[in-house]
Amino acid sequence: MNIKTVLLIIFAIAVLLLIFLLLFQKKRKGIARRSKYIDALYSLIDGDLVKASKLLTAAVKHGETDTSAYLLLGDLLREQGEAEKALQIHMGLSVRKDLNPEESLKVQVSMADDFASLGRIEKASKTLEQLAKKNKSKEILYRLHTYYHRLNDYERSAEVLKELSKYDKEITRKNIASYLISIADDLYERGETDKSKEFIDRALKVDKNCPSAILFLGKIAMEEHDIVKASKMWEKLLNSDIGYFEDVKSYLETSFYEGGDFDALEEMLGKLIDRNYGNISVAIALASFYDKKGEVNKAIEVLEDNTEHDHPDPRAASKLAELYIEKGDGRKALEVLRRVDFDRGVKPSYTCPNCGYRSSLPLNYCSNCFKPVSFERSYEKSKT
Repeated sequence: MNIKTVLLIIFAIAVLLLIFLLLFQKKRKGIARRSKYIDALYSLIDGDLVKASKLLTAAVKHGETDTSAYLLLGDLLREQGEAEKALQIHMGLSVRKDLNPEESLKVQVSMADDFASLGRIEKASKTLEQLAKKNKSKEILYRLHTYYHRLNDYERSAEVLKELSKYDKEITRKNIASYLISIADDLYERGETDKSKEFIDRALKVDKNCPSAILFLGKIAMEEHDIVKASKMWEKLLNSDIGYFEDVKSYLETSFYEGGDFDALEEMLGKLIDRNYGNISVAIALASFYDKKGEVNKAIEVLEDNTEHDHPDPRAASKLAELYIEKGDGRKALEVLRRVDFDRGVKPSYTCPNCGYRSSLPLNYCSNCFKPVSFERSYEKSKT
């Protein structure tokens, strides 16, 4: 073997060794980079968003190629109030040629969230509209529903919610009707009565027995001085849910008094107290009715029968004391007032169990956090 051949063999071995060393180094660096990404995921599991963000940033700077690392980093930055940086990362991802369809979809959805966080709701909804043409997923439709609502585009928001119910079985017809009523409530408060009526009609088409819709119809009938229709609405509503009594009591009394149908009011209140024994609101209303008729003893009897003796409701106790004073029995009035617990709640309100949003109506869908939940009834404290 001559020297030239030996040199060639040595050179070949050196090249092979060099290639092996380069591959080995690259593999080690890849493992190191990957470990930062995995550490970031563990930090997320531990709830340490700041550490996770730092680890993901380091992984990206060191050449991490996993798409999910970039997606996660962008989402974390947005949650930390840096939506502009998040958008830049996600837009950079969107032009990559190696994304599979699932990754591409996730990038577009994240970009929509970035736009929304920056207040560019119109751009966010346009982005999702394009995605929805090919992929009507629950994730996309839910976002579209919320974005349309934030744009005050209630028509499209309601339509998307209806479409979403096909993919999310938790959203029922009752939830959809309740969302429509929450919009009607908002429009009514703004003085847009005609538009409010349209949404009430739509709610009744979805759920013909929707209590909130019946409540609104009664209110509008009173506004339009249609006493007969209003009375029918109140009676229908209270027969289905006595919890609405405080909401409609003043309307109810006004409708019967203006109509001059006192016997009908007495009969209705009597039936309600028979079916809802112990209901303070109904008892006070019936006692007040008898008081106006001059039947003080009858009024006292109603309240005594429907009020707790040891800890009476402040409203009932006040009315009962008033009646005893009217009767000339000051000692009995004082005795009643001494038993009162003035910290008891008196005014009903309804709260979303998910986000705490409050309403005067017992809704079944929250238009604040967009969850299909039943509002919980609670009582505000007495200011007495």
